[in-house]
Amino acid sequence: MRNVVRLSAIAVAIMVVGVMPVTAQDGTPTRAEFDALQARVEYLESFHPPKQQVFVFDADTEINTRMIWRPGDTVEFRNGAQLMFGPGGSLDAQGTPTSTWSKLGTVQNLDRDMKVFGAGDIMFAAGSGASTIRFVEFDLQPTFAVDHYPLHWHKAGDGSRGTLVEGVVVKNSTNRCLVPHGSHGITIRDTICSNITNDAIFWNKVGKTGDPSNATLDLVMDRILVDGVHIEPGANKYRNHAFILSEGLNLSLTNSVARNVAGTSHSGGYYWSAAGNLSQVGNVWTFRNNTTVNAHACAWTWQNGSPVGGDRHRIEGLTCRNTKKVGYGAYNMVTEWTGIDAAPTVKHQIKSVNTIIRDSSLGVTVFASPAKSGPVLIEDSKMVSVTFSHSATAKGAQRVVINRSGVTCADVVVNNASAGTTLTIDGKVCF
Repeated sequence: MRNVVRLSAIAVAIMVVGVMPVTAQDGTPTRAEFDALQARVEYLESFHPPKQQVFVFDADTEINTRMIWRPGDTVEFRNGAQLMFGPGGSLDAQGTPTSTWSKLGTVQNLDRDMKVFGAGDIMFAAGSGASTIRFVEFDLQPTFAVDHYPLHWHKAGDGSRGTLVEGVVVKNSTNRCLVPHGSHGITIRDTICSNITNDAIFWNKVGKTGDPSNATLDLVMDRILVDGVHIEPGANKYRNHAFILSEGLNLSLTNSVARNVAGTSHSGGYYWSAAGNLSQVGNVWTFRNNTTVNAHACAWTWQNGSPVGGDRHRIEGLTCRNTKKVGYGAYNMVTEWTGIDAAPTVKHQIKSVNTIIRDSSLGVTVFASPAKSGPVLIEDSKMVSVTFSHSATAKGAQRVVINRSGVTCADVVVNNASAGTTLTIDGKVCF
């Protein structure tokens, strides 16, 4: 679909560079001469790029080859059309490199010279190959339905390995932002999700008896900014998130920011969902140097089991600004938290067991009803107060040890503690 240079253009190119053609006796160029002329044309085209392309998708379309989009091209979707890259299909979409975001998302560049817009969505399905999507602006409004998202990898498996998403903007989406679902080896970096309805980054759960092909492997997400997450129409406002950290192996999220997430209670920057534990595939995340600004919860972990082999999710460096709480699990999520930076007034609600917290600012700490029994260790942190508020129906007991964290047994308030719960501070048994 890109412009093809014709022979007359070759002749013009030759005259421009000051070289006259040498032809065979019958007047046609030899193969060597033609190759030389074509090389000169390509040189000139580097200064005079081909004509810009315009694509319009007004109905569902499947692509089974490599599609190329370049700076100045525009791609329009109409009527909720889905562009699906099927077997053999892939996308090479590259705008001009430019700045992305900085200063915790207070500085953003939402404009790119390669634009995709309109009512529709893009899916990379099973059999599709590795794509390169760099410095492209997606202003898409998908149909609000399952499997209709601006950029969606749907069970592409190993076919997506080598996919790079860099410098991309996804904005004004009516249904999520990026969905790397059951698709492996994808790298997403320096990317912005702006003004998104529904959890911005997400993929389907596997569940204890679910489909293992839902799991995503070897996903790298670095420097992702999600700014403005709105509650989906008719949904309960207590659960809405920038990032849902779902199931898979070798998954990482680093140096990213969640801003302006609407909702209450569990809503916030980062969320490990209830079924996102899955022991069938392990699901151990690397989570490092991430920030939440303006949300009810900074992060919320809520998982019903531990990773394979007893390894831990490691949360290293979590900054909370203008948030009300951090939620530490419900059942038996095995986690290790280091370097939580939150204001002294932030509530840290700890329902979890098998939890380690170190070198953190914990502020107001409330131990809530655990569903299982197990240890909680807090060390070398800053704590303002400690309260136990287990319900009468709590199913488990927390065995809490606090060392070198600025509180004593005299700072502890016990509204209720389930049977078997213990607390030791700096070697002294409080109860």
